[in-house]
Amino acid sequence: MTTPTTTLASFFEGLKIDDIPADVLSAAAASFANVVGVAIGGLDEDATQRALAVARLLGAGGACARIIGTGTDATLDQAAFVSGVAAHVLDYDDTDLATIYHPSAALYGAVLALGEWRDIAGDAALLAWVVGLECGIRVSDALGMPHYDRGWHVTGTAGSVAAAAAGSRILGLTGEAHEAALNIGATAAGGHRAQFGTDTKSGHAGFAAQRGVHAVLLAQVGFTASPAGLTGSRGLLGVVGPDGPHGALIDGLGTTWRILGNRLKPYASGVVTHPAIDAGREIGDAIGRDIGSLVSVELVVHPLVGELTAIAEPETGLQGKFSVRHCFSVGLVRDKAGAAEFSDAAVHDAALVRARSLVTVRVDPEMPHMTARATARLQDGTTRVADINRARGSDARPLTDAEVLGKFGDLVAPRVGDAAAQRWFDRLSDLRS
Repeated sequence: MTTPTTTLASFFEGLKIDDIPADVLSAAAASFANVVGVAIGGLDEDATQRALAVARLLGAGGACARIIGTGTDATLDQAAFVSGVAAHVLDYDDTDLATIYHPSAALYGAVLALGEWRDIAGDAALLAWVVGLECGIRVSDALGMPHYDRGWHVTGTAGSVAAAAAGSRILGLTGEAHEAALNIGATAAGGHRAQFGTDTKSGHAGFAAQRGVHAVLLAQVGFTASPAGLTGSRGLLGVVGPDGPHGALIDGLGTTWRILGNRLKPYASGVVTHPAIDAGREIGDAIGRDIGSLVSVELVVHPLVGELTAIAEPETGLQGKFSVRHCFSVGLVRDKAGAAEFSDAAVHDAALVRARSLVTVRVDPEMPHMTARATARLQDGTTRVADINRARGSDARPLTDAEVLGKFGDLVAPRVGDAAAQRWFDRLSDLRS
């Protein structure tokens, strides 16, 4: 399908110097000469020197951090980026259900990179983590659901500020420097829902981690930022959030902890699909996983599910996460929805393709968020119904300790073995020891 972007790119790719009018070339040359002069003239200015100091820090031979699990060292910003991507690419991390914000992914990238660089102790890492979680969820809440509804990926926007907040704690920034880090993180925020189903969706978490790292390093050397960068009428909240006031940022600070509303994911897909997966599991239980006994399934979902996960026939594992038909089907056929159920191989598995073909999705504006209803018609003329009002991983049914450990083991043990995975889990669960 041709889009305006396709047309623009095609034009640029085919453009030749002889196609450009002389007056256009002349104006372009003048602007280039001008900016070179201006840039050279600005080399000794404080802002340029501060940026140069950070560039040197991040350059070859500068500060590096290990990307855990890869054996690779990278510059701080690149280590943060890769770790942020890795933390979100499975869509298996966590979610603040009230705002659909993933609090941990960007934070993970920033805290790991900066924490290793500064060789911080476990309690300092934990403190920075708490700061970042609380900050990010509050920024997400202040941005509000209209921000998400307009197409912003709040994990990329709020995550940038959260990473800067955590990084500020690690570097010990105070006063104007700490504030500047948050405002730089706010002005660097970005990420759009158009990227859902692609690598760039997880890239949003990586970018947010990277921008947060860059923000705190800039602030540390005195890079200035407007104090209105986050909350002003022309700052992040004012431009892409609702009109003020933005009380969610500070209401109940120290007494009401938004972290407590964060939920770990039971399935490797967006939380909006989790009720459908539960419905698939229940129908599967009822029919003994025998899809040959099915004639059809009607799946009724909340409107946001229809908007976000409407891919009928996914071609990749990433697309499978945004196909509610696939999500329902893995619950139905496999009775689980881990990383393997959202691989490229899984979306082409014959049993899952067959199951998807039987599913019709109906959006019901009256369906509450985080609910689903599936009605299965069987070959013998009977029906089976699964009505999900308490999805796994929701406030009503958070993961148990055993489920959290099991999930960790499933993901880590294939690399290091069961015993080492258990040791890792124990250590990570008690950073202060």
